[in-house]
Amino acid sequence: MHKAIRKHHTPVRRCVICRASLPKSELKRYVCTQTESGDTIPVFDKEQVMPGRGYYICNSPECEKRFAKFRGWRK
Repeated sequence: MHKAIRKHHTPVRRCVICRASLPKSELKRYVCTQTESGDTIPVFDKEQVMPGRGYYICNSPECEKRFAKFRGWRK
């Protein structure tokens, strides 16, 4: 691929709540981790580098509120 094309590429991800496609840098990423009791919970990944399946949500207060009830990460 030509370097000029790569230089302007911006990764795009989709909010799991409202399904809006936005640049990755504008979204918050959560990763599922296991607790000591064996339960799986989503944890905020500030640096966006943790291993595992990532779930992205936009900065909308409605999406943040609905993410608390989101169960898609249990799959």
